[in-house]
Amino acid sequence: MKPLVSLFLIAGLNDPNPDHEKLRQKLEPEARKYLDSYFTVEVPNASRSVLHSFLTSWLRGRGRTVRFEIEVDGEVKGKEVTSVEELNDLTGPGKSPATLLQALGAAPFGPAPRP
Repeated sequence: MKPLVSLFLIAGLNDPNPDHEKLRQKLEPEARKYLDSYFTVEVPNASRSVLHSFLTSWLRGRGRTVRFEIEVDGEVKGKEVTSVEELNDLTGPGKSPATLLQALGAAPFGPAPRP
């Protein structure tokens, strides 16, 4: 079954950690499991805290991004988060899954526009 919201960890080209790709490959599947739990459990729990900690740790690396995507009527909407503050607004303490879904619902369809 396809997840409600997809999650991607993106490393910047100037990431000083030479092993960022190995780290991404290790963390991304774990973060996806916790994201699935984030939407299936109705009350705040440890899974939400672990997800937020994973993503916060990832974002502290220079040039890193977390991308959330949702498919609506066959079209993809996505939101890229580039700072811990943005992440806190979506998944931080006191936020619910509805907060993240509303942010994704307000996002434009398709890939981010290019200058």
